[in-house]
Amino acid sequence: MFVSLLIISACSDDDNARQKSEVRLEYDFYTLDNAIFDGFDAETTNFDITDSPENEHVLRLTFAQIDAMPDGTYTLHAPFEDDYDPNVHFAGGALYPAFGEPQILFLSGTVTFSRSGSGYKIVFDIETTEGSLEGTYIGPISQQ
Repeated sequence: MFVSLLIISACSDDDNARQKSEVRLEYDFYTLDNAIFDGFDAETTNFDITDSPENEHVLRLTFAQIDAMPDGTYTLHAPFEDDYDPNVHFAGGALYPAFGEPQILFLSGTVTFSRSGSGYKIVFDIETTEGSLEGTYIGPISQQ
């Protein structure tokens, strides 16, 4: 199975045109328009990008040992390894394609977080147990 994540932007001369993020899994498309994180007070922090309000389709990025919003490019690396560095690594993640379906685990890849206006831009280039996952989310990230 080939998995890819794509962003589609609305075409407009208006600088405030809304950007649209979608996930494509085989021939199904899902809008991903909400991003949340669960706080920095635990050993790990999860960032979930979902299709609100249903939250049926979820892309989860897991970071370990961070105390602030990520900023930069991070490579997937096991957090229990001695050379894990939270400044350059993220701990894992998965794609949850739908309720009742098994998660698709991340095997390797990179994630880049950056500011984009009043929100964030998250770019992923990841190999999963089911193939390549690529894409971008642009929008706000709120704390759960």
